[in-house]
Amino acid sequence: MADKSVLIVGAGIAGITAALRLARNNFKVYLIDREAYIGGQAISYNCIGVENCNKCSVCLLQRRVREIEEYFPNILIKVNSEIEEVKNSKDKFDVTLKKGFSIINPDLCQGCGLCKKVCPSSAITVSHPQSIPRTYKVNPENCLKINGEEDCRKCIDVCPFRAIDFNSIIKEETLSDISAIILTTGFEPWDPTAKAEYGYRENKNVITASDFKHKLYMNGHICRPSDQKIPKKIAIIQCVGSRDRSINNQNCSRICCGYGIQMGRLLKEQDPEVEVSIFYMDIQPFGKEFNKTFNESKKDFNIKYLKSIPSQITENEEGKVIIKYENPRNGNIEKQYFDLAILSIATNPAKKFGKLAEKLNVWVNDSGFCEIPNYMQGNKTNKTGVFVAGTSLGPKDINECIANAENAALEVMLYLNK
Repeated sequence: MADKSVLIVGAGIAGITAALRLARNNFKVYLIDREAYIGGQAISYNCIGVENCNKCSVCLLQRRVREIEEYFPNILIKVNSEIEEVKNSKDKFDVTLKKGFSIINPDLCQGCGLCKKVCPSSAITVSHPQSIPRTYKVNPENCLKINGEEDCRKCIDVCPFRAIDFNSIIKEETLSDISAIILTTGFEPWDPTAKAEYGYRENKNVITASDFKHKLYMNGHICRPSDQKIPKKIAIIQCVGSRDRSINNQNCSRICCGYGIQMGRLLKEQDPEVEVSIFYMDIQPFGKEFNKTFNESKKDFNIKYLKSIPSQITENEEGKVIIKYENPRNGNIEKQYFDLAILSIATNPAKKFGKLAEKLNVWVNDSGFCEIPNYMQGNKTNKTGVFVAGTSLGPKDINECIANAENAALEVMLYLNK
């Protein structure tokens, strides 16, 4: 079926999984992403198993990212690309992409790193440590040329591929005769600054689960941002930004309970002496081994569970995190002191998904995720030839995204073979 091509919008774990399945069946695949690399949110995740595998499946993503580059020439990767316009005639789509880059063109950059070596202000960094394609980017805040401090041209002069241009360019490219489209645009972490009573960014030792994953990936361990010391008493707060009427979001993010437990287990495996407390509204069991993992966290790892959502989080002069909450046993308002607090934040639809859905005439539900007309055909949208997978449908963990994307690829193949 090499004469039929499929456009996949979003190169996270769901998009990559669908692309690999279609490529193995000899379909031509365009895999696009608005970032300068593929891998999506999960490319920043680190394995959260130490002695025992927590089955987070991060390793699957890392293997598939490498596989997609090395073995499948019929997958054409287009980064820094967004859909500008879609024209539909009969059973084909003509899709116009808006391709932008900021100073360093990812289509020309070969990831040699020469620009980074000569930059006098350390303004150039790799797009992501595991990015594929491996490209570099310029931080405008540090760049001498952008800030007018001096007419620095060192990165321009050293680049052998002429990939650096300080006149940012936006180009258009049209992909013609697309036979099907799969939306795998993923999700965005909710911004916890909207929950002012938790003081995220004001309290240095209050971080999010995303911050936790990034610090673990970069350092291999967790330390307090205020003084870089290893925390000995840690609080994990669940349902931050979800199931909350005060911010008009009553949806459950599904993955947070499991991930909170996995974070607690990891912290205990790294340091058995650390004290971990999880504040929760109630436990939502998702996944076939959830109950087993939950019970082990209490029995084998001695993680404490408090059925109470904090009303306020502050920080004292010593950097201790003060959590104010209602004691579930007696109803009294109490305070506890911690070295670090981790917020398990909600998941939102990807930015601009609503506009993309509008261009494709695809339904969107009240939560902003994609709406499907028939759950027996769980990856077909209301628009013929347009399919959806992964967290574009709503919150899912990596394993669910993989299974859902495999099913989406199957539905696409059945559609194109008719």
